[in-house]
Parts: sequence; structure tokens; C-alpha cells
Amino acid sequence: MERVLKNYLPRIQSNVYWIEKALEKEAKGEYEKVIINKLANIGYLA
Repeated sequence: MERVLKNYLPRIQSNVYWIEKALEKEAKGEYEKVIINKLANIGYLA
């Protein structure tokens, strides 16, 4: 399991970067804001 997590960690961190960029531009709809926030939280937990 640890090996799998180590393999996916860089991908998750990369996705967090792009999610943060989207947050900087601010999502227009409330639904989009919630999704972006949840994805960012997942990335930070990784």
C-alpha cells in the first residue's frame, strides 16, 4: 500500500497545483467552488 501511495503522491500534488490556479481565478458558480475546495483538501491531505 505504501508503494502505491508513493507512486500517486506526485500526481496528486500536481493536481493540487492546477486546482490552486483555478481557485486563484475564482470559480463563478457555487457548485464549482465546492468541487474545487474538496479537491484541494484531498491534495493537501496527501
